Amino acid sequence: MKADDSDSMELEENGDRQNTLRQVLESVAKIYTYARPEGIVSVRFFNTRQGTKNVKPERVKSLLEEVDYSGLTMIGTQLKKKILEPFVFNRMERTRMPKPLLVMVITDGDVSSPSITHR
Repeated sequence: MKADDSDSMELEENGDRQNTLRQVLESVAKIYTYARPEGIVSVRFFNTRQGTKNVKPERVKSLLEEVDYSGLTMIGTQLKKKILEPFVFNRMERTRMPKPLLVMVITDGDVSSPSITHR
């Protein structure tokens, strides 16, 4: 799972987007534990190397409190770099993927490209 840690998550709407992210992530983690009791396999963020494995609902709040919200939301670039390359492309060279890969991206929709100046 990829989560948005861009500065708009903190600066827009008085930080309410962070609360929404927490609620969504807690809900997904709760549902996820029905299929995998250890929790969400991996939660990673767009703008940092930060990530956590085996995320259960009770861990979400403290996980998000550790996040430094900054930078832009470059979904395509980061999805390729942090998810597709390590989990799909590089793995295909070594061995077949044993299971389907489900990727969920949670973002506030304030997406921009490097050629657009972020306010």
